[in-house]
Amino acid sequence: NNVFSSHVVDILCSCFRRNVLVFCHNELEYITNSGKHSSLQKKVLSRLTNSYFSVRRKQVAKGLRFVVLGGSILRNLRPVLSPEMAARFWAIDHPVTTSEKSVHHVETDKGYVNIGTVGIVNYYKGASELVNVVKSVSPDSNVRFSIVGSVQGDVEPFRNAGITLPPNPSVPMPDGEFQRAVAALDFILLLYPHDTYRLMASGAVLDALRFEKPIIALRTDYFEYLFKKFGKFGYLANDTGELLHLIEHASELNRDFPFRSIAGQLSPQALLPELKKITSSFNYQ
Repeated sequence: NNVFSSHVVDILCSCFRRNVLVFCHNELEYITNSGKHSSLQKKVLSRLTNSYFSVRRKQVAKGLRFVVLGGSILRNLRPVLSPEMAARFWAIDHPVTTSEKSVHHVETDKGYVNIGTVGIVNYYKGASELVNVVKSVSPDSNVRFSIVGSVQGDVEPFRNAGITLPPNPSVPMPDGEFQRAVAALDFILLLYPHDTYRLMASGAVLDALRFEKPIIALRTDYFEYLFKKFGKFGYLANDTGELLHLIEHASELNRDFPFRSIAGQLSPQALLPELKKITSSFNYQ
């Protein structure tokens, strides 16, 4: 979805009697969490999103459908839309693509547990919480922290906390380097606030399945949905205290989860019947 074109797509869909399927992702979080974003770009995106998906919207092009990437997202979204708009939304789970070339494990005798975040680190995704957690972990623990991905904002707080950063943290890592760095992790750490990821899916949690790494995370609605529907592949904490306990005892935690079985349920082939069900609902055949 590109919210700069939402109104235009709606008009064209109606004028030319076309079926249009729009996949939505992170922009829907602006509907409920617009106040958390301070940058001009995010404020513009928030305004455009809320303008098009306003609860006051009653008219939607006949052949227009929207898809969100998870049943929990659809459940949370419907109450904040008009009935007319909500009726155009469907859910399909976020697919996981795996490759035999992917590096899943790196055998080392490092003597410590390597816990890291994966993907983009910023304030909205718990950047400040990461620094606080690292500083709160007992210095006697055998845990080391890494950021695998990129940082939006000042990197010095992470360096000062002793977190290992990529060589150029301000830009995305090259794919090969990213795969090797994830493979060297023992756990993937996700510190998204409890009230986030209600209206969007998480790519980082799916990287845990791709690379067969258990997660240690604060509980969010989306993570809980995945665990209940497909099976557990890590640990969810109710608060920071529980999270710190898991981290400090990470060396004792089980890391053997049915990653491949869960990823198989989320493969494009496994999700194809759901996609066909959505496309069969179109008005213009």
